[in-house]
Amino acid sequence: MCQKKSKREITVKLYAFLAEEVGKDVFKVNVNERSTVRALIAEIDCKTHGKLSELILLDPDTLKPQFSLVLDGDNSHAVGLDTKIKTASELLIFPPFGGGSVPKKHRKGTPRNIKFALITVSTSRYQAILEGKEVEDKSAEIAKGLIEKMNYKILTHETIPDDGAKIKEMIKKLKDADILIFMGGTGISPDDQTPEILRPLFEKELSAFSHVFTLLSFQDVGSASILSRSVAGIYRERLLVALPGAPSAVKLGLYKVILPEAGHILKIARGL
Repeated sequence: MCQKKSKREITVKLYAFLAEEVGKDVFKVNVNERSTVRALIAEIDCKTHGKLSELILLDPDTLKPQFSLVLDGDNSHAVGLDTKIKTASELLIFPPFGGGSVPKKHRKGTPRNIKFALITVSTSRYQAILEGKEVEDKSAEIAKGLIEKMNYKILTHETIPDDGAKIKEMIKKLKDADILIFMGGTGISPDDQTPEILRPLFEKELSAFSHVFTLLSFQDVGSASILSRSVAGIYRERLLVALPGAPSAVKLGLYKVILPEAGHILKIARGL
């Protein structure tokens, strides 16, 4: 239920895709000293039919909201959902990933009904499925959760072996997908070949993606990040992405890099 009017207001500012999707970047919310950040978000939900909560991604492992909160310009301490507003006059909400610096005019008209296809590239999983075994695919589950949280559609999830012909077959078969996410086959073992298959198909490679992903991975896993060969590029106005098969890598690549820019990438690639 929306709060009743109280003695003072606090200004809440949304940044990056949060503001674009909600349709407004500044809100005035009634508060008192006992009000929490959670209450502010609930109040904005009352005014936007729950849009803000839908857009705030949840960490698949902890189910905690993943965004940056700043009260009165002070980002020197952690602010969480249960932090009390007290005497603060302004709350800033940032997605914890890229996109904040891109002018809103460049994001105007970006596709919203984006269709994803998920492809697990793993010979061992593929063989297990052929043998009728029950196969857990945590990476795919994480990807599904993150994509659906953005209100994008998942057309299918396929599992294929580390086979170049199978990878090309998937690209041809899944022609209705705007973005194809290949999970696995990016390492340096003799069987890993996903990047080698995708790169020759790229009409425009997003070369910075590999650098950004490696940098973010280094912050998590250190020097082991050099073993990953993630790639992304445009093929016939679609985005093809190859991520390592580890759940943490899929989460990192989608959540911090691909999902924030998905619509923007497709808009530019299609000349919209």
